[in-house]
Amino acid sequence: MAKKKSRTKQKKEVNLSRRQLARYKCNDCPVNVVTAGEFYILKPEIWEGQLKLGWSDNLCIGCLEKRLGRKISWRDMGWPPIYPWTKPMSIRFLHRFLGENVTKRPPYRWRKSFLKTASGATKADAKAIGEYGAREATAYEDRVAAELPIIIGRETKAQVDALLVKVEVLQKEYKDLDKTGLSSEARAAAFCMFKSLTEYKRALLRNRKSKSSKQQG
Repeated sequence: MAKKKSRTKQKKEVNLSRRQLARYKCNDCPVNVVTAGEFYILKPEIWEGQLKLGWSDNLCIGCLEKRLGRKISWRDMGWPPIYPWTKPMSIRFLHRFLGENVTKRPPYRWRKSFLKTASGATKADAKAIGEYGAREATAYEDRVAAELPIIIGRETKAQVDALLVKVEVLQKEYKDLDKTGLSSEARAAAFCMFKSLTEYKRALLRNRKSKSSKQQG
């Protein structure tokens, strides 16, 4: 007797037309928030009140954080909208929305309190989110190394003045990071960079003072 073939219905993928998709381009860069997996809802007091944006506006996570001057967390958002045409969340979006529910040290795992309420949370997701947070923490050092060459003693007075301006801007940024939704590892890295910048600023000030005294002499 021939076996009947099982007919399992597969959900048909729904895609927006090019014209429809064009509505979801980021206001500040070429990224499309739908195809990038960064289609979210921000709290009205931030989106409308602070940023003065409307329903037709879109920002990717990077441009949103640049405008706000800080990292975002789940506290800033509503529950992500789900439509037949939405794509899976980007790793950056997952990190901002669920990062606080992942352990801070490897092997990265979901916290037990989160697993009691979550559905569909996988070990692979926790690992990816944790590794993304760790990469983000080390990125601070790379940025400072690129922006502030450590050549104390050989700069001209004009170079010292320009570097001091950069240092002060970066100091404020790293100091303010402690108030954001970053992981504890990222905040710790930012604090270390703030202390390093403080030492660098002192060295620059000593350098500028010695150059001024030489010119006067």
